[in-house]
Amino acid sequence: MYNCVFIIFPQIQSELVKLTFLRSLSSLSRTLPDDETTESFIHSHIADIVHILNMLVKEEPLHSLFSPVRQEVFVTIADLSYQGVPLLFGSEDRVDLFRLITRSIITLPSVKTLTHLQEIMPSGSYNSECLYRQTFQAFSEMLQSLVVKDPHLENLDTIFTHLGPWLQSIKDHERERAAASMTHILKCLFRHLNLKLPLRFQRLGHLVAVMALLCGDPLKEVAEEAAEGTHYLLHITLRLKYITQDKKNHQSLKRAMKKCREFLELYSIKQFYSCPFKIAQVFEVFLNSNELCQFVMTTLDGLKNLKHPCTQQSAGELLITLVKNAESRFEKVPEIMGVICSRLSVIGQPRVRHHVITAVSLFISRPKYTDIVISHLLCHPVPYDRHLAEFWRTLKVDLPSTTWILWRLLRKLQKCHNVATQEKMAYVALAATDALYEVFLGNRLQAATFRLFPQLLMTLLIQVHHSIGLTMSDVAIPSDLYTEPAVSSEVTPLCFAVQATKILLLRTQCWQEFHIMEKNKGWALLAGKDCHLQGISLLANALLERHHLLARKIMYLLVPLLNRGNDKHKLTSAAFFVEVRPDVHRFSMTLFGASIKCVKHTDKKSVENQVLDSLVPLLLYTQDENDAVAEREASFKRQRTALYGTTPAVWEEVLNSDYINKSIYPK
Repeated sequence: MYNCVFIIFPQIQSELVKLTFLRSLSSLSRTLPDDETTESFIHSHIADIVHILNMLVKEEPLHSLFSPVRQEVFVTIADLSYQGVPLLFGSEDRVDLFRLITRSIITLPSVKTLTHLQEIMPSGSYNSECLYRQTFQAFSEMLQSLVVKDPHLENLDTIFTHLGPWLQSIKDHERERAAASMTHILKCLFRHLNLKLPLRFQRLGHLVAVMALLCGDPLKEVAEEAAEGTHYLLHITLRLKYITQDKKNHQSLKRAMKKCREFLELYSIKQFYSCPFKIAQVFEVFLNSNELCQFVMTTLDGLKNLKHPCTQQSAGELLITLVKNAESRFEKVPEIMGVICSRLSVIGQPRVRHHVITAVSLFISRPKYTDIVISHLLCHPVPYDRHLAEFWRTLKVDLPSTTWILWRLLRKLQKCHNVATQEKMAYVALAATDALYEVFLGNRLQAATFRLFPQLLMTLLIQVHHSIGLTMSDVAIPSDLYTEPAVSSEVTPLCFAVQATKILLLRTQCWQEFHIMEKNKGWALLAGKDCHLQGISLLANALLERHHLLARKIMYLLVPLLNRGNDKHKLTSAAFFVEVRPDVHRFSMTLFGASIKCVKHTDKKSVENQVLDSLVPLLLYTQDENDAVAEREASFKRQRTALYGTTPAVWEEVLNSDYINKSIYPK
């Protein structure tokens, strides 16, 4: 008898027959506990039932509601769920049915539109508004039946998978329906929750973030539903974390739970309404690193909502609150940075942009993440677009962190110079140079720029030397970096290095030095293949004339630089070094002479190579016209001869080289 129903069903066309079939199936489900035959029949035909329900829902129009067939489908599924026959969990066809029925109710036109349609096209004896409310109520009760019969978090995970996209819909009535449905589910789960290990709720961070964004929704009804749902979600989270807590962190979790319970007791559900940042404050301590990442990623999705500026604003507040409170517990920082960079172009509100840039600044100021964030930011096309340029220019970090950040950025460039030979310039060198230019332009790291001026200047001058004569085709650009077919021919590695050097001088108040370079065509000399060292000489003399203390600092820096990197690196350093004024010359001779005296006899052979390498710049002054320098040099040579004998041939070659005669002492 039962089989006949499924055989003749493909012929069912009328609404009356459809409703009769569905109601009969519901009646059958109620006899399952008492009739083994019926139970066996139902379980053996689950696939057929799912298929028929799928067909029934598909036959219902998507843009109107004139029939109670949808309502009866939901009632039938609920009745079978209560009897232990799940039609929406498990196999692929059941998942498809769940997706279909969710879409069929959520995407219906608004109640106002449904009523208007009935006025235009009156059909049947049903009132559209009344029918809609009954149908939606049946849908909510169907969802609750899934939780009541099997109140495990795994089911919440599945339900959220289907409702999640609609919770973030740009259509108000769709978000309102999805929010109301999720709140009903959370309320029901809170009352019937069964927590048994192992727990497999994989999307807690996503769910918290979505509900938090909805608490700031522009539609009052949505925000109120979300606030209530978030209240129940917090209760569920408390119970979940209590069971899955790490025993090592028992005391900290206990304090957090006590604080959370006080919050729940003192404040009403309405406390979450229009206050998304409170949700981040309360939930943050309970989220593990993976859930924190989910929270941030979902929040960043809210930045794409251009239709509702307040959602963007809520996303910005959530992001900055979470990063401030949990900035040291994130693991997937590169992924987070990637999403943030991709969202910058769609964030138009200044306040939201400020929140996002502040969040990135918090990440970069943490030593744990500094290199990670810098490396990611350097993997973007140069010259930087206005969004990334804005970030570099408006970094918001505490004073103690400024030197650390600038130093790590500088080291990215310096490491490129330490390579002895390379076929093409590393792209990181170009990106780091452009980043330094933007940082100097924004002048937010002013104190650090002054503190690191010697290192910054010499590194940029070495970058200038490396860049002479190169085009972008001489740079090892990652293949997928540029979307355009080619980079403008006006963009060259040299222009980045020269511009960064110029703005460095201006930001460190070296205005007279900058003027001397401008007046004497120093930048053209610096950028010339055959006159680069003359440009270095001009800048060095200008600095030594105007900033005596800087000269000493640069001198200390140059000694180790003379033996690093390739020939261009060494030549630039040497050219700057030999322009040191006589008193600095004299000081350096005294320093090296004292150093040699301090070497113990038993250790002299072991340090021979280091001393010889370090004496290269000093030997450049054998022809110095200053008596004090010459005297120190003579004393030094006597000490060196006592240690190593006569001057090696290599030093004589250096002293007689064209570099000494033409570059160091130009006519």
